[in-house]
Amino acid sequence: MLSKELEVSLNQAFRAAYDKRHEFISVEHLLLAMLDNTAAIDVLKACGANIDDMRRELEKFIEETTPIIAAGIKRETQPTLGFQRVLQRRLFMCSPLENRKSLEQTSSLPYSANRILTQPSCWVSKTSHASTS
Repeated sequence: MLSKELEVSLNQAFRAAYDKRHEFISVEHLLLAMLDNTAAIDVLKACGANIDDMRRELEKFIEETTPIIAAGIKRETQPTLGFQRVLQRRLFMCSPLENRKSLEQTSSLPYSANRILTQPSCWVSKTSHASTS
């Protein structure tokens, strides 16, 4: 089970990628969607992120690096391996064997934002927006 905030961000990320006919949805799509959520913004600001710069650079990165599905081709947007890893970790951390407090902490949007920031293949881990501590 994922938090409602994270579900909203996931849906928003998928919808944006689908609407733009992106061939892939990546952790960058999810991070961009999280920038519309106050809980994630609080976590990112605590890490020293400039939200406006991050949004602008993520949008540019996604547009420059994400292949577009050609017009007339019927194909669904597919998650990248990095995106799948983030979701798998969330689902694994939310197994029914864990206690309720742990479940609430690890299925939250802020926790997921932190995990995205630590993905080695994520755009933000390669930029000045990444925390060095």
